[in-house]
Amino acid sequence: MIQQTGVAIALLRNPPSASCTTITITDGTTTSSEIVKDHLGKSAWNQWQVMTTFELDTKKRNISINDGLSKLIPLARQVRLLSWCSMVVVVSLDPDFLVAFAEWSLKGRLLVWTTKLVVVTRLTIPQLQALLSAHWTFSMMNTVFLNIEGESKQPRRCVMYVYRYGMYTYLPYSINGAQMVKIAFWTTAHGFKHISSVSYFNDKFENFYGAKVSVTSGTYMPYWDEEEVLAADGSKTIVYRGSDYRMVDAIASVLNFTVRVLPTSSWSEVTKLVEEHTSLISPILHGFLPERVKKFDFTYIYENAYLSFGMAKPDLEPRWKSVYYPLSTGVWTAMIGHVNNCILFINLQQYNVIDKHHKPTKHCIPQLIRAGHGEHPNVGVGTVFQDMVGMLLGQNLPRRVSYTSSSRVLVAAWLVFALILGLAYRGNLTASLTLPKYPPRPETLMEIVDHVNM
Repeated sequence: MIQQTGVAIALLRNPPSASCTTITITDGTTTSSEIVKDHLGKSAWNQWQVMTTFELDTKKRNISINDGLSKLIPLARQVRLLSWCSMVVVVSLDPDFLVAFAEWSLKGRLLVWTTKLVVVTRLTIPQLQALLSAHWTFSMMNTVFLNIEGESKQPRRCVMYVYRYGMYTYLPYSINGAQMVKIAFWTTAHGFKHISSVSYFNDKFENFYGAKVSVTSGTYMPYWDEEEVLAADGSKTIVYRGSDYRMVDAIASVLNFTVRVLPTSSWSEVTKLVEEHTSLISPILHGFLPERVKKFDFTYIYENAYLSFGMAKPDLEPRWKSVYYPLSTGVWTAMIGHVNNCILFINLQQYNVIDKHHKPTKHCIPQLIRAGHGEHPNVGVGTVFQDMVGMLLGQNLPRRVSYTSSSRVLVAAWLVFALILGLAYRGNLTASLTLPKYPPRPETLMEIVDHVNM
């Protein structure tokens, strides 16, 4: 039996698989240590590779094959899930063990299409053909059989001396229909010899050769819809529409099969027929949920669905607010505060100013912007505030400006400030009036709750 495992390992390593885990399952006729020893001796360990061996000895444990595999398969599946890629080798000469493995590997979801399965056994051709055609694991999955080709009179204990193995696979879809084919044989002297156009691990679903493929789906627009129409001859036909049907129809045209829609009454029946392998395809929107992961294997997400909400466009706020929008609240606050601070500063301090007759007189600092005259040498704070705001709004300068250089510098600085602020305001005002500003709209669920009118 060591030789049998070596043949399977040689097949799996030809060509070598990068960093894949080999899961070996035996029925107890070969010890785990012998398999590991044979694997180490026959494999080219040019990369880090892992091998996991499960041995089910029903006689030693005094349990049935089904009970043993029901506990073994979940453990093997955990190894497969934790591996970057995996390959499974099953070694058994017992047809009952192989039948039980086919059933429990399907129930326990041990295999996916990318998982290579090699079964090493010794059966007659009629037994082998019946076994492959009867079980989904062997007929539809990525499986090959290495069958020992020896004399039928040779006792089973002499397996070590058998040196020729035939390699078989099952093609569910071919030009000649479903059939088992021999693709190669292996000998100790020459290794593998390919004798067929079919590759070792052939893609069984690349071409359906016009076969009818069962499809199940439920009415759910815009994905799937069914309508019964009356033909010209009086017969009734069902017309299918929707994005899912168009997708299946496009796949059928490329892979060369005919769509046969099976009638269903509920969504649970749709998935149930797929689980029972009555239907091969179910083009329904099957969301990736934790509850479904426990039941199905998700291999590839082909459509991303997003949840969103729609709202009416917000009404425009009153137009008079457009005069406020050109400048931000911070700029408005800084400008008003700057004007008030200047007025306060002017009102609190006094200086001696030389008048035009070269006589020192005591004036308030408002004299720095507007010069007094006649009986009113001092200028009031209100008048200065009016002058400052007027210059800010683009009005003329005061008719009488103070004689000192400091006052003229102050007026010039204020004019520059008013010019910059005025240009910025007028430019933004034009844009604000041309492109009205809509109020902010809620973007999250919390904002929607806050904006609901109760």
